[in-house]
Amino acid sequence: MLSLSRARWSLAVPVLTLLLVGETSAQNAKSEPVTFDTADGVKIKGTYWAPTKGKKMPTVLLIHNFDMAKGGDSHQDGWDSLGDALQKKGYAVLSFDFRGHGQSTAIRQDLFFKPDYPQNRTIRGFNLMKPPVAISYKDFGALYYPYLLNDIVAAKTYLDGRSDGGDCNSANLILIGAGEGATLGNIWLASEMHRFQAKPPAGGAIGFGRWTLEQDPEGADVVCAIWLSLSPTLATHAYRGSPGLRSWITETARSAKIPMVFIYGKDDKDGNEIALAGMECAVPNFKPDQKEKERGYEFTGYKAIAGTKLTGSKLLDPNLETEKWIVEGYLDPFTQKQGIKPWRKHNVDESFYLWQLGGTLTEAKIQGDKTIRSFPTKRMALQSIGN
Repeated sequence: MLSLSRARWSLAVPVLTLLLVGETSAQNAKSEPVTFDTADGVKIKGTYWAPTKGKKMPTVLLIHNFDMAKGGDSHQDGWDSLGDALQKKGYAVLSFDFRGHGQSTAIRQDLFFKPDYPQNRTIRGFNLMKPPVAISYKDFGALYYPYLLNDIVAAKTYLDGRSDGGDCNSANLILIGAGEGATLGNIWLASEMHRFQAKPPAGGAIGFGRWTLEQDPEGADVVCAIWLSLSPTLATHAYRGSPGLRSWITETARSAKIPMVFIYGKDDKDGNEIALAGMECAVPNFKPDQKEKERGYEFTGYKAIAGTKLTGSKLLDPNLETEKWIVEGYLDPFTQKQGIKPWRKHNVDESFYLWQLGGTLTEAKIQGDKTIRSFPTKRMALQSIGN
């Protein structure tokens, strides 16, 4: 059993102790480069590992970490090795570079700098008479980082399209994120608990109040989440005036009971405190000495990686147990016991979606839209720029 101590800020997730079994080999795994577009015209570059067991296994979305000074990308550290190992177990896997990071620098000028996306005009070096043809994280201000959520929206839409073609099962989605990428993953997941497939009223009646929403939100596609060194901040201060990460994890892990596990280096004191804070948010009346079965939140927990104070995707170092624990110590027993939800068709090209946020319905995708619209940062109370 891992030792616990009081956390600094209240998140929440129950403790998990699992044994490592077998070995994972990444040999002979195959992946392919892919490209997909965001609603505001960024060409996102990614890597896709096709499933070896088709729709019978979940799909995994990898979300890389980054920082304002050094950037980051989906090939740093051990992300590719993790993708290979997951594919070998049968999973479909998608990783991608956030906008302005790695290879995701190309944009559609006619779309990216439209007045509809005023946040994009805040990028350093913008000139309306001669707008740049590429973007870099080096030109992002701190307030811009919440707009990277559009890239996760686009990644899920891309997976839904592949799933509709029978290539994978995006109705069984596993999130694995690191650092501030994990923070964005949490915010995106919280927003998905408020996005619903919708049916417009017959006869063209006016008003979203007349639309019929599906019972389950799109967030129900997510079956579990794994966070490596979750960051309590995004670009230093992204939660001013917002409900905050604590509230979002309480909503998803506690209320929606989406299993989550926090991973950190055992010698990383801050990582330990953040993981325990996550436990307090996810589990009602969480107590460190409480037995797992008493918590009622199976497969929600935390894991300390022995012998290191490394953080984020550096925890995927091949000399550490992290990759093996994720694939065999956590996901193997999780999929064996939880089973696989039936594949469902999302009909991403034809479907309508609405966000139900703060008692207000907001268009996420309606007639004529080719993709999910720009993430509602203002309604998620992230910052004041743009929508």
